Amino acid sequence: MAQRVGCTVEAYGMLPEPASPVVLMVSGGSDSVALARLLPRVCPGYAYTILHINHQLRGEDADGDERFVRDLARDLKLPCEVRCVDVAALAAAQTNGNVEEVGRAARYQAAEELLDELCQQAGYALEQGRVATAHTRDDRAETLLMRLVVGGGASGLSSIPFVNGRTIRPLLDCTRAELREWLRAESGSGSEDGNGRDQGDAVFWREDETNWDTRHLRAFVRHEVIPLLESRNPQLLATVARSLDVLADESAYLQQQADELFAEVCESKSSAVPGSAPEGLTLNTSLFNADPVLVRRVIREACRRVMPSTARVTFKHIENIAAHGRHIGFATDIPGDVTVRNVYGTLIIRRKTAAEKPKHDPRRTL
Repeated sequence: MAQRVGCTVEAYGMLPEPASPVVLMVSGGSDSVALARLLPRVCPGYAYTILHINHQLRGEDADGDERFVRDLARDLKLPCEVRCVDVAALAAAQTNGNVEEVGRAARYQAAEELLDELCQQAGYALEQGRVATAHTRDDRAETLLMRLVVGGGASGLSSIPFVNGRTIRPLLDCTRAELREWLRAESGSGSEDGNGRDQGDAVFWREDETNWDTRHLRAFVRHEVIPLLESRNPQLLATVARSLDVLADESAYLQQQADELFAEVCESKSSAVPGSAPEGLTLNTSLFNADPVLVRRVIREACRRVMPSTARVTFKHIENIAAHGRHIGFATDIPGDVTVRNVYGTLIIRRKTAAEKPKHDPRRTL
C-alpha cells in the first residue's frame, strides 16, 4: 500500500521540495485515517498538520469524531487543528442552501486558510503548500455516477483530479476496502465489525452513520448502485478508473486549447488586492466564434477566476452564457454574488458591490 501511494505521489508530482507545509484533512473515517498514517510515512520530511472540521451536525457523535482525531494526531506525533463550523446555520442562511455542499465548501475554505497561515509562519511561498485529501478509487466511481445523474461536461465527468491547484489526492489509486484491510493489518488485531471496531473494541476509525442514509445521492450510489454494477463486473472500480484516466487526459488537452483561447479574448481584469482573485474581468465576444467546446471551457474558467473559492458554477449557468452571452444586453447572475453582462459587445464578469447584493431576511430561516 505504501509503495502504491508513493508511486501515485511521484507520478503526479504531488509534493514540492521537502519541509513545506502539508495539511492532512482528517474526518476520522477509514480513508482519512489511512491518509494520516500513510502519507507521512511514505513521504517524510514535510511539515504535516492534521485538520479536522467539526460540522456540529451530529451532536455527541461529531464530538466523538473530534476526540478520535485529536487522539490519532497525538499517536502520530503530528500537530492538530480543529475548526468548528455550524454548517446547518450556514446552509439556512443561503437561498436553497445544501448542507452537504455548504459543508464541503467550509472544509476546503478552512484548509486553504490554515495552509496559508502555516506557509506564512514557516516562510514558504503560498504555492509551495499542499492540502491532502483522502479521496479513493471508490470516490472517483461514485462521483462519476452522481454527475451522470445531475449532468455535466467532460471536465466534470472525468471526476476527481489527482492534483487540483494546491490540493492533492494521494489515495486515488487505492480502494476503500484495500485501505481498511491495511488499517486492520497495521493494528495487528482481528477482524472489525464494519464500524471500525475489532472484537476487543479497539477503534480503527470512526463510522459516520449518515453515510448509510440512501436518501442522499452519494449514499444511494455507494450502497445500492455500485454493488449492483459490481454484480455484473467485479472489477468495476478498476475499469472505471481506467476510463476516467483516458477521459482526464483528453479533457486536459482540450483545457490547454481553452487556456490559449482565454489568453486571446481576455481583455482586462481588476483586483482590489494585488495577487488575490480578480473582482472582475472582461472577455472579447469574438470568443463566441470559436468551437462551442472551447467556448464553454473559457466561460467556466473566467467565472471560476472571479467567483469566490467557496462557490461553484453549474453546467446550466455555463450553457446559458454560451448560448446568449454574445447578445448586447444579456445579463445573468451566477453563484458567489457574481454578475455576467454583455455591455456594448463586451462580456463583463464581476463580483457584485455591497449595494447590489441581496439583503438577508432572517425570516427566511424561521
